[in-house]
Amino acid sequence: MPLRRELRRHHIQPVIPHRQRKKRKRKPGHPPGSYNPLNYYGRWVIEHTNAWLDNYRRVAVCWDHTLLAFTAWVNITCMLITLNNLLR
Repeated sequence: MPLRRELRRHHIQPVIPHRQRKKRKRKPGHPPGSYNPLNYYGRWVIEHTNAWLDNYRRVAVCWDHTLLAFTAWVNITCMLITLNNLLR
């Protein structure tokens, strides 16, 4: 898989679970589900955070033309998410 090779070339350990495919033999040395669940937890945290940010349309669509304005909206969104979680 080209993505995994590129990640390894940059000394990044891929945390991508292998897809289960029918009628296709896997390569030797690559058992299904050969990823580290402890590393996958870090990926889950990032994906969950991205899902929270995507609930705010302005951040998800990125209407801003400058990086400064976009960064400000991401910070405001993070503050709103934190406040909502604290007030529950």
